[in-house]
Order: sequence, then structure tokens, then C-alpha cells
Amino acid sequence: MARPDPGPLVHSAVDLRIPADRRDLAGLELSHLGRYVLIGAVLAGCLMVSAWSRIDLRSTAVALDETERALAAAEAEEARLSLELATLREPSRLRSQATELGLTESATVVDLSQDASN
Repeated sequence: MARPDPGPLVHSAVDLRIPADRRDLAGLELSHLGRYVLIGAVLAGCLMVSAWSRIDLRSTAVALDETERALAAAEAEEARLSLELATLREPSRLRSQATELGLTESATVVDLSQDASN
């Protein structure tokens, strides 16, 4: 049985195979435009990573600067408090405070641990 002639509207099958010289390692065709698009995408990605790292570096530098300022302020406060503590513990100051409160050095001191052993 012979096939009827389909007429002028139907075309014969087209060979869609890619020639061996137009294939890359994966067997897919990369036209020149495709290669340029791929190179452009890689460059754009590199630029984005570079921009992100610069922005991140600057924000880290700002945070480090703020932390260094806070550390300097804390160290100054610590030095001020150490000086105040040394002043408060100074014997002459304690003696003058005791005198102002009416405490005298002539007060009798009783050591209770010696009384208990007798």
C-alpha cells in the first residue's frame, strides 16, 4: 500500500543533529553568542561578589571602630572607678570619715574568740 502524497504543506523531516565540530564536552552546542553570554554572566557574578565583599568590609570596619570607641570608654571608666576605689579605701580618708561620724580611736575593742577559750 502506497502512502498518499501529503501535498505541499508538509515538509520532510529536518536533521536536528548537531555536527561533531559544534559540540562542547557535554555534547551541547554553544554558539558564539552563548559563549559571550556565559562569559558575561561569570563576569557579572564576579563583580557582584566583589561589590558585596567591599560593602561587607566597610560595614565590618564601622563596627570595629564603634567597638574600639566603646572599649576606650570602658577602659577610661575602669581607671576612674579604680582611682575612686583607692581614694575610698585610703586610711587617712577612713580616719577622717570616722571622726566626722563621732567614732573615736579610744573605743575598747573586745576579741570574743579569746574570751571563749578562757
